[in-house]
Amino acid sequence: MNRVLWLGAGASAGSKVSGCQRRRPPTIKHFFREAQLAGIHQPDDTKRLLNFIQERYGISESALTSENPPVTIETLLSFFDIEERLQQYDFAFDLSHGQLLKYIREVVIECGGVPGPGESCALHAAIASTLDPTDAVISFNWDLIMDKALADSGRWNEWAGYAPMTFNRIDDVERCRDGVGPTRDHFRHPSELTYLKLHGSLNWWWRPTRRTPEPEELNRIEQQETHPQRYVCSLFTSHVNRGNLTSAVHGSVGRPYKQLLIPPTMHKNYETFQPLWVRAEEVLARAKELVIVGFSFAPADTQAQWLLHRGLAQNPNAVSVILVDPNKRTSQRIGEMTCAINSRHQIVRQYDNFGEYVTKECVQLPL
Repeated sequence: MNRVLWLGAGASAGSKVSGCQRRRPPTIKHFFREAQLAGIHQPDDTKRLLNFIQERYGISESALTSENPPVTIETLLSFFDIEERLQQYDFAFDLSHGQLLKYIREVVIECGGVPGPGESCALHAAIASTLDPTDAVISFNWDLIMDKALADSGRWNEWAGYAPMTFNRIDDVERCRDGVGPTRDHFRHPSELTYLKLHGSLNWWWRPTRRTPEPEELNRIEQQETHPQRYVCSLFTSHVNRGNLTSAVHGSVGRPYKQLLIPPTMHKNYETFQPLWVRAEEVLARAKELVIVGFSFAPADTQAQWLLHRGLAQNPNAVSVILVDPNKRTSQRIGEMTCAINSRHQIVRQYDNFGEYVTKECVQLPL
């Protein structure tokens, strides 16, 4: 079928996780508002962060949480990045920058971005049920909602399913807090479905090599002129829950682990994720149908625009584009963009929301 689903923040914001009483993952515009409604503005470290933002940039908590905030979370992170580049930072800045990144992760977790045991999104599950091996899902979201739906389908597992993000050695993989670790069987059974998370994932962590390399390894490293890193999925999709992931965010995974995430900022660093972007370009180049869900192609998303242009410019097919977005201006801009790449690429259908798209297009699973 060669269908490519391009999932933006709107796909997560439009999710319906059964059994979950928490709020849906927030959008970029109303990130602080949703966090406040979810009760995340109460801890002292969050209060200190909000006070720093007001003192540094003159933006109050009430303004950030309003219906029409003066800046988005993306703009605010970009402010921090600019100060880093200009080297106008101090201890308070470093502390607040770290708190802001931690705050973003916690908001995604607390607002339903990590389905727990017995929780699943019927919309994402419906999509997973209709995918075939020629299809692909490209996601710009950190949350694990689609991950859970794919895992529940039985045709995807996190060890092979996050390829080309892979593990160098099985004995370098840290075990989860509950003692559940990978077995070699995971590596013998490749995933049937392609899932590319271009901005990273809440359950991706990495650390430099924890031991001195053996001589033959050292020679290989020197020849490749690369510093060895071990990619670790330290919390497994099939066993993850809010409790152990929240604990990991607070540091129980232990240093020197770092999360593999690209924050929503105008100055994104994609170097670590280069293999994923190359793979995404490949699947776009052979797509016959492209479904774009809740992705606005904002000015800051230059690399995403590049990816769309590169992939579709190489595609010999007349790609049918389906847009899922209530904003008519966004839909018009994406339509003009795809048609400008190649006049054969045309928008064939548009839907205002994720649920409407799934109901009309993914008929295999009753909602």
